[in-house]
Amino acid sequence: MTFWQDRAYVRCIERLKQSDRKALDELIRKIKRQDIHQKRLIHPRQNLPDANYLIGELKVGRVPEQQLHNFFSFWDKPSE
Repeated sequence: MTFWQDRAYVRCIERLKQSDRKALDELIRKIKRQDIHQKRLIHPRQNLPDANYLIGELKVGRVPEQQLHNFFSFWDKPSE
């Protein structure tokens, strides 16, 4: 049996789309925590969106969904 569940940040994005204000605070906390983890890596990922930019966009009501997926991804996209 397989169980599938979206990652926590994806669930926050979906809740934001449904106007859940608590999801905004949760997502901002997740961005800050992810930013700290990224900075602690020996070989940090390249070309990440800036955490402060993402937080600013969320606070003004925009959801940069593709950039959030890139920010929370476990690996860099291959160069084309």
